[in-house]
Amino acid sequence: MIRRIFRLPGGSDLEDAEIDVRIRRVEAEDGPQVRQVLTAAFDGEEEANLVASLTAENAIEFGLVAEAAGHHIGNIFFSRLTITGPDDPVRALALAPVAIHPDLQRLGIGSALINGGLALAAQNKWDMVLVLGDPEFYHRFGFEVEAAKAVDCPYSGPALAAWTYPGVILPDNMIARYPDSFNSLN
Repeated sequence: MIRRIFRLPGGSDLEDAEIDVRIRRVEAEDGPQVRQVLTAAFDGEEEANLVASLTAENAIEFGLVAEAAGHHIGNIFFSRLTITGPDDPVRALALAPVAIHPDLQRLGIGSALINGGLALAAQNKWDMVLVLGDPEFYHRFGFEVEAAKAVDCPYSGPALAAWTYPGVILPDNMIARYPDSFNSLN
């Protein structure tokens, strides 16, 4: 569990207010609150349905939630990928999705979730984490577009980036198979 204090931006009734955020692993009973945050953050059901499907598929390696004052305000999920290539097997995860309640975005809560998730990936010696998103945003966490160019998958391209465990040398030609639940995404 991680605890951090986040300062809310000025210009509102909550000017200079602080919130105490606790980050912990997702538990089975978090399902309804996970769904609420995902639906609010993405303004629709697609990502919430993805997480429900990944859960039913037993594809999620781990997830983290951010809580403040007993309320679920954010979450992140890491699902197992199957990587095939010319060398030894590569232990890989997909980071998707990460969501913060819209009223609390841009405070650093998402960054805390990403850093916490990558710390768990490193602690458990996962070789690689793939993410599809803004390369500039994810670069600050150690994700590199260049590292993902060795991966062939449905999401290959300029928005796919890879984080690698320190010291791991990845093969040049890998094929990533995402859990079937990802096939439902647009």
